[in-house]
Amino acid sequence: MRSAGPLGRLAVSAGLVLVASACTNATPPNAATPAVPPPVVVPDVPPPVVVPVGPAPVVVPEPAPVVAPEVPAPVVVPEGPPGSVATLEIPSLPVVATEPVDYVFVAMSAGSGHSCGLLSDGAITCWGMNHYGQAQPPGGSFTAVSAGSWHSCGLRGDATVVCWGENEESQLDVPAGTFTAVSAGFRSSCGVRSDSSVACWGWSGGAEREVPAGEFVGVSAGSDYSCGLRADATISCWSYDYSRTVEDFVPPNGSRVAISAGGLKSCELRGGGTIRCWGGLGHAVAYAPAGTFVAVSAGDVHACGLRSDATVSCWTGTVSIQADVLTDAPSGPFVAVSAGWTHSCGRRSDATVVCWGLNEYGQTDAPAGPFVAVSAGDGHSCGLRSDATVVCWGDNEYGQTDAPAGTFVAVAAGGDSSYALRSNGTVTGWGALAIDLQGGNNS
Repeated sequence: MRSAGPLGRLAVSAGLVLVASACTNATPPNAATPAVPPPVVVPDVPPPVVVPVGPAPVVVPEPAPVVAPEVPAPVVVPEGPPGSVATLEIPSLPVVATEPVDYVFVAMSAGSGHSCGLLSDGAITCWGMNHYGQAQPPGGSFTAVSAGSWHSCGLRGDATVVCWGENEESQLDVPAGTFTAVSAGFRSSCGVRSDSSVACWGWSGGAEREVPAGEFVGVSAGSDYSCGLRADATISCWSYDYSRTVEDFVPPNGSRVAISAGGLKSCELRGGGTIRCWGGLGHAVAYAPAGTFVAVSAGDVHACGLRSDATVSCWTGTVSIQADVLTDAPSGPFVAVSAGWTHSCGRRSDATVVCWGLNEYGQTDAPAGPFVAVSAGDGHSCGLRSDATVVCWGDNEYGQTDAPAGTFVAVAAGGDSSYALRSNGTVTGWGALAIDLQGGNNS
């Protein structure tokens, strides 16, 4: 029970005094009643003082974790003998023209990590790797374009040549004069002059510029060597690699039915059904087996041919330590064959596909058919089914086996990308640096 305050105790004392007085001084009858004093009003006790609580503590939010940007994977540029690679670490890999656009092409050229196309209005458009500006062509009207390793070249309407991209080896320093053809290679370029002679510039070690004399109608600049087509329909080749002779790169002359270019060599199907190959390391695959063939496909260090009896034969040289795996083709009968990097695929007469060779990525695990075409790439393969859809299998590091939906009429498996020709005439690509190329009014 709360105790009375000072005023409360005073009021109680006064009441006791009044009661005592009334008992000792009784009022006589008929005497006037004295006035009763007003009651003492006890003021309300003030409410207790509330001491405010101190300010609420300040909550310091935790900082968001800092996410480090992903470092692009190093670009691996295949060079040298099989199994060896040179790694080029590039801080950024800008890519241009990655969205589908409507173009009408009259010519195209595929380089190392980029491609270029000549449009019907004479302009050039490029796409893919662009860390040296190789995919940024100049303006103007052109009649030809060539995409090389890290640079590109174009033949203008006034017959002059201009190149763009990397210039570490002076591959952009085009000599004066007019040209009828141009070709961009690894770190060099070559062109056919208006007088039919050939001129080369850029990296050569002093040898590639020593092109043979004579009249040429075409030229192609490569990585280890370059070749020219003479006016008499013969071919001459030259190299800057002094460890190899010019004969290593010279193709045989004669009647040709078909030709297939591989990683280190090329093969041709000649009149009469024989096969001849050239190039490679020490003629590694130059010696094709005897017999009559109807098709040939050159891979990296091996090649395969479809014989007239519907069997497949593959061959390679001593440079391959896994020759048996690459050349052990299964029994047929076959109607088509495709040689890839280290594996091959064939389509049998019953429309099924079978693959053989190295299988570290599942590139030889072909799905069930039926198929109308097959293509073997580096570490993956693609097939065109009888219902016009495309399916791919094997290495999918860059999405090269994620075939899009739709109907197609042809398919090609490349290094880390794949391309297919749609039924409406447009080209679709998927995988590393691949884009859709809408064919405009092509049908």
